[in-house]
Amino acid sequence: MKPTAPRIIRWHLVAVTTLVTGACCAAPESPDAKTSAVLSVTPIFGELFATEMPLGFKLQAEVTQGATYRRSIILESDPDRGPWTQRFLVQGTAGQGAVAGVSPAAYAMQIAASFQKACPSTFMGSRVLEGRIRTGQPAYTMVIACGSHTLTTNSQPTSEITLVSVIKGDKNVYSVQWSDRAAPIDKAPTPDRLLIQQRLRIMTSMLVCAPVEGETAPYPSCTSR
Repeated sequence: MKPTAPRIIRWHLVAVTTLVTGACCAAPESPDAKTSAVLSVTPIFGELFATEMPLGFKLQAEVTQGATYRRSIILESDPDRGPWTQRFLVQGTAGQGAVAGVSPAAYAMQIAASFQKACPSTFMGSRVLEGRIRTGQPAYTMVIACGSHTLTTNSQPTSEITLVSVIKGDKNVYSVQWSDRAAPIDKAPTPDRLLIQQRLRIMTSMLVCAPVEGETAPYPSCTSR
């Protein structure tokens, strides 16, 4: 049986980030917003991918396996092994950016579909933002959530709310996910709109650049943009 597409509702935010073409206004910032993240630039399958990484996190895993690069960081207060409460995940898939018909929206829907499969009765998904990042590549941001799923290291039920941004580079497709987990509930979670707005500044800060021969970190040809 062909799986049904996830039911996505339109969820309009009053404020969005100015880093995406066509945005209306700046997202609200907390008092420490200017120092709450650090810019990270990573060579991934022939491109440079830059994004802000939130502070107060520690490395959980970084691995390149086949055509997939993956780096996850979790809260410093979370155990090194075992259930986490908050995770920031960067992933790159080689070659997908050059494939005709692949779009950030379609890629995000695949992520949403995997959530829906894990929690069909407590799933929610909503588009948040669509446009282009500062270096010109198309991007799509959505929020997806489960009231209860068992995709955990110990198979214990958890609720989860994830803000997902997908970017189609010239060579690769990238996704950034910022997730929160808490006690399971018997209905679809209601995301905190103010929190989503505050996180959008980091979630839409991405840059995708072509490497410059001989240039090394911090890759000023990309970050100076």
